Amino acid sequence: MFREKGKFIAIGLIAFGLVTSFDAAAIAAHTGSISGTVRSANGELIAYANIILVDTDYGAMTLADGRFRINRVPAGTYTIRVLMMGFKSIEKNSVQVTQRDTAMWFVLERTIVAKTQAIAVTAERLRSIDPQH
Repeated sequence: MFREKGKFIAIGLIAFGLVTSFDAAAIAAHTGSISGTVRSANGELIAYANIILVDTDYGAMTLADGRFRINRVPAGTYTIRVLMMGFKSIEKNSVQVTQRDTAMWFVLERTIVAKTQAIAVTAERLRSIDPQH
């Protein structure tokens, strides 16, 4: 009886492994990646710019060489936004992501960072509640 139960458990584990490996393969077959570079209008590579897929949780940041890569992006159509302090943000609409790598190049124009409203910070020194001080 224990042998039959052991065989049943072994067959169940093998079947579970096959099903989950097919699911992982199916998911991988329906994802792609987006990679590329971000440069300024004068050709300089821009480090640490943010690249986001609008209305998703996907995004990346350029490295020191201005390159980025976003992996495991579900196949579909996206709007990609690139943001960096001191530059105008840019969007590319209708970007198709397939099972392959989608290559992108972005050129950002410099902009003047506007002054923000002044913030006043105040504080009070707390008095000790210890009667000996």
